[in-house]
This record gives sequence, C-alpha cells and structure tokens, in this order.
Amino acid sequence: MRVAKASLRGRRLARAIIKIREDAQLMVSEAAELAGFSQSKLTRIENLKIGIKAEDVATFCDALEVPSDVKSALIRLAGRAKGRRDWWVPYAKVLGDGIGWMELEADAVRAYSFTNDVVPGLLQTEAYCTAMIRMINTRNSGEDIEKRVAARMKRQERLKDSSLQLWSIIDEPALRRPMGGHDVMAEQIDHIIEMARLPHVSIQALTASTHSAIGVPFHMFLLDDGLGVVALDDLFGGTFLDDDGVFAGYMDTWNQLTAAALPFDHSIELLETLSRDHRSTSNESRSTNTERMEEEHAKRK
Repeated sequence: MRVAKASLRGRRLARAIIKIREDAQLMVSEAAELAGFSQSKLTRIENLKIGIKAEDVATFCDALEVPSDVKSALIRLAGRAKGRRDWWVPYAKVLGDGIGWMELEADAVRAYSFTNDVVPGLLQTEAYCTAMIRMINTRNSGEDIEKRVAARMKRQERLKDSSLQLWSIIDEPALRRPMGGHDVMAEQIDHIIEMARLPHVSIQALTASTHSAIGVPFHMFLLDDGLGVVALDDLFGGTFLDDDGVFAGYMDTWNQLTAAALPFDHSIELLETLSRDHRSTSNESRSTNTERMEEEHAKRK
C-alpha cells in the first residue's frame, strides 16, 4: 500500500480511529451514536474525506473508553496533522513529496536505517550532503540546493537533543565511496564515529558480501502513537508502508542484518581505518598533483 505522503498524519489518525472502533466490535453507526457523531461524519473521517479535530478525537476516545495514553497520543497527532507550525514549512517548495519523510522523523521515537550506497541523512555532514544533493539534483538552482541542505541539517536536531533514538547499519561501499572527495569522506566518517558515541545512537558497519537485504536499502520508524512505518527512499520523496505485517517482515530482516553486521566496537575500528585511508589517498593525490605541476613548470623553462 502506498501512502499519500502529504497526508500521512491524517491517514495514521484515520487508521487509529478505525482500529479503535473495530477493536470495540462496533459498526460505524454504533460508534458514531456513542460519540455523538452522525454516521456520515464518522464514515467520512474513516474514508479520509474530512479531517478530525482534536476535540472530536477526545470525544470519540472517551465514548469508546480508550486508555488515556492512547487518547493523548491521538490528540497530539490530530493537532500535528494540520502541519501549520512544522519546521519544514519554509522548505516545502524544495522538499515537495519529501514532506512525508519529515513527518515520520518528527513523530518517531525510534528510527532504524539500512543504507548500502550513501550515508543516511540523519548522519550526513553539510559537505557530504551538499555533494550528494548537487549530484542528484542537477537541474536545481544553487539556492534550492542550499535550502535542501539546510533542511537536512535541520532534521538532525532531534539527534542533537536526544529526542530520537537511531540505529543505523551502513554497508561498506557507502563508506568507501568518496562522495565529494576523500577529504569530505574522511570528515564524514569522523562525524559518524562521533555520533556513535552518543548513548541514543547505535552504528554498525556491514562488510558481508551477501545478506538478506542486498540491494534493498530501507528505513523503519516507530512512531509516538505506536504505529510502525517502513520507508523506502526513491527519487520522488519515498514510499511509506504502514501495514503491521510488512513492518514485522522488515523487522525480521533488520534482525538478520544486525547479526550479519560487525559488532559496535568492531564497526568503530573499521570506521577509523576507513577515515585514515581516505585521508591518506587525499594526501597522496595532492602530492602527485604537486609533483606533476612542478614537472610541467620545469619543462616550460
């Protein structure tokens, strides 16, 4: 099921309303009567024809005797569904369909990330991010690229304030690819090492030649309303899968990846080695270029 990215919070809220009603074994007409809604109103809410206000969420939850913690989470979600105060509003034009991804990260309490060709966005340095976005968005203006980079840096604030837990598995090719050059890559890997020292961030490097998710990078978010969502990155913002069975299947794959990847301490050792390798390659390249220039200068004399 592909979830409409711009209305992801609304879909989550409608799904929660349906689940509450179904768990109570009530028909739409019965639940509507208990909550003091018209049957038409509840039907339209469940079918995403209209949104549901926070006060209506509270009324519905009280009528169906929903636990207070679930009720509070859904009221918060209803308030956020309007999206008027979200940090990414000034970046909406350049983010486009990527707003759905911002919603997931903003509402998540825990994120899992497996990447095989790039460093995940939450761990990227500004220089690495700029190089990658310039490569992908060749038709964008310099100003748009700057805004995209700024938005990605803004996303990382939830890691800085410890409000989001991140577990990232990075395939070795992504760590060896010199995105932006070897100096940029060395700085990027040093940043990953620094982030891995935070108590709420876990990093593993994957060096296995074969594994259960080969060729299939993915991300998973456990949201503050209890919903699990799988996010598959693409050129148009991402595909989001909120089916419980799909999430469970990806979690099984995740567990296999964690077993195949290097332990945390060995991952840091590999990262330190790769950082030195990138710097050494960069220094050798500079030395070679200097020698070549000196030779050319000598020939001209």
